[in-house]
Amino acid sequence: MGEDWIQERIECRASVIFARVCQSIESDIQAMEKYAPDLPVKEQVTCHVKHERDAMTVEGRPAWHDRGFTLVLRLDESKEEIEITVTPPSGTRSTHRLYADWHPREHRCVLFFDGDPMEPWQVSKKLLEPLLFTRST
Repeated sequence: MGEDWIQERIECRASVIFARVCQSIESDIQAMEKYAPDLPVKEQVTCHVKHERDAMTVEGRPAWHDRGFTLVLRLDESKEEIEITVTPPSGTRSTHRLYADWHPREHRCVLFFDGDPMEPWQVSKKLLEPLLFTRST
């Protein structure tokens, strides 16, 4: 536990985690756009990110598919959680739950994605990798 344990404890809230995960996702999308010119056209993905007060929406379309995808993160401060809805090009929608909790033994804030502990970059990877790199047949 570091000197800033009080700040860490106070920041172990859904609104702070929401901002961190959204930043991680947006950063990964910017990285994908940066490398896009080096990819063959058939492997490129176009994305558009839209921010609202308590939500972030990513809409995209992989070049190898005739349908796009949607990723929506919505903050629910009353439940202290983030609801994530993913609709891939196949159209099979899935919903996930993201929340943070103070871990008393580790003395740190732990982020949980559907009950599994993760870091914000891992959440971004879990959500974006299948949309940006997986070719559906």
